Amino acid sequence: MSQPRYDVLAIGNAIVDVMSPCEDELIEELGLARGGMMLVDTERAHELYDAMGPAREISGGSAANTLAGLSALGLQCAFIGQVADDQLGEVFAHDIHAVGIDFDTPARPGPPSTARCLIFVTPDGQRTMNTYLGASQFLPARALDEQLIASAAVLYLEGYLWDPEEPRAAMRKAIAAARAAGRKVAFTLSDAFVIERHGDDFRALIDAGQLECPECVAHVISPSDESEHRTVLVLFPPPILYLGYVGFTVPFAFAIAALVTGRLGEGWLMETRR
Repeated sequence: MSQPRYDVLAIGNAIVDVMSPCEDELIEELGLARGGMMLVDTERAHELYDAMGPAREISGGSAANTLAGLSALGLQCAFIGQVADDQLGEVFAHDIHAVGIDFDTPARPGPPSTARCLIFVTPDGQRTMNTYLGASQFLPARALDEQLIASAAVLYLEGYLWDPEEPRAAMRKAIAAARAAGRKVAFTLSDAFVIERHGDDFRALIDAGQLECPECVAHVISPSDESEHRTVLVLFPPPILYLGYVGFTVPFAFAIAALVTGRLGEGWLMETRR
C-alpha cells in the first residue's frame, strides 16, 4: 500500500453560512423558531435573505468544518462537495483553499444555487438557522477522482449527504475505492433520521465488510445483530454537534487526528479539555 498523500479526504455538504445581526422582533415577524434550525426551499431562502440586514459570509458545512479543524492541527486534507457556478460557490472555494484544504470539484452550472445557511443572530448571541441545501445535494459519482480518494489515509463521509440519491451513489463509489486501496473509512451518521431512513443501507455495508462498527454503537444501527465488529470506523458525533457547529469542530478534529495517527489513548481527549 502506497504512502497516503492526504491524512483525511472528506465528502460532505458545501455550505456558506450567511450571518446577520437582528432584533428579536424580526424573528417573530418572519415566523422563525428562535434558536432553531430548519430546512428551507428556494423561495423561502430568497425571502429570508431579503429580510436580512448587512451580512457576513463564512464557508461551512459539517465535514468542511471538521477539515478546517484538522488542517489547523497540521494535517493534510482534501474536500469533495458540490457548489454551483455562482458567487457563493466562489466564496466557498476561496474560503476552503484559504485554510489549506485542497478542493477542486467542478462547479455545477445552472440551478439550484450554492447551499447556504441563513443565520439570524439576536443581541443575546442566539442563532436562528435556516438551511437551503441547493447544489450540495447534487454531487454526482462522476465528479469523484478514485485515485484522489485512494491517496487519503482516511475517507470521511458526512451522513447528512447519504439522504439524497445522487451523492449517496457517489459515496458508495468512494467507499469502494477507499476500501480497495486499503484505506480507512470514517462515517458520521449526523442525525437520528439518517439511521431511521437508511439503517438497512448501513447494515448491508457492514455485512459486506465495506464499513466496520464498534460494539458500543452497533446496537443503534442493528439492535438484533450480535455479530462481532472490529475497529472504530463508523463514528457517532453526539447530538450537540449541530447545536454548536464550531464548538465541537476542534475536539472532533482531535478525534479524527487520533484515528489517523493511531494514537488511540486518552491523550487527545485531555488536550481538548484544556
